[in-house]
Amino acid sequence: LSVIEQPLLAISEVLDSDLAREQLRAASQFDAWIFVSTNAVDRAARLLEPPTLLTPLLVAVGEATAALVLERFGRGALTPLDRADSEGVLALAELHNLRDVALIGALGGRDTIAEGLRARGTRVKEISVYRRIAAQWSDVNIHALRANAQTRLLATSAQSVTELALRLREFDLTALFDAPLIVPSERVHAHAGKVGFSQVLSALGASHAQLLAAVLLTFKHDQPR
Repeated sequence: LSVIEQPLLAISEVLDSDLAREQLRAASQFDAWIFVSTNAVDRAARLLEPPTLLTPLLVAVGEATAALVLERFGRGALTPLDRADSEGVLALAELHNLRDVALIGALGGRDTIAEGLRARGTRVKEISVYRRIAAQWSDVNIHALRANAQTRLLATSAQSVTELALRLREFDLTALFDAPLIVPSERVHAHAGKVGFSQVLSALGASHAQLLAAVLLTFKHDQPR
């Protein structure tokens, strides 16, 4: 298999780092902090240098994020065992009956967590410590996508699916709306259908191993019987 590595989103600094720092410090006495990604951990730690926390509960979306919390903040983080996504976080028993939670990530990300917690009566402060911006596409990748009839697509969030759809239209790659698209959850699956993708497959989770297994499964299904 050949792999075309084309980032859909790039990470950038927040426009007002002082505001983000103040928001983090103001949330130091909240019941819990939820880190949505490794980028969230890294940027929060930089803003709080030296990174010290007083909140009693740290939560991470995924094992890699939890590992970085331990490395950067010196404390363990609770993480879903079965699925590294928003639904997995909301299923954690420890997040029920909390009063104030800080959701740390990028503007517009992980809305499902915020909405789910608020529906339970929890006050959620969304703190943006980085921005996601559109990544540049290379001419080499555009040509490779246009030439490869067996392309499989992989997008790991609803925002990346939206960006992928925009770029496929921009670069006249609309035939790829009918290519298999692998996503990490049923929620992203539903979004992908809404923006025009016709063959969407939900992986069993968002880990690298689960996503790779889903990609390989699409090739297995194409083999002659």
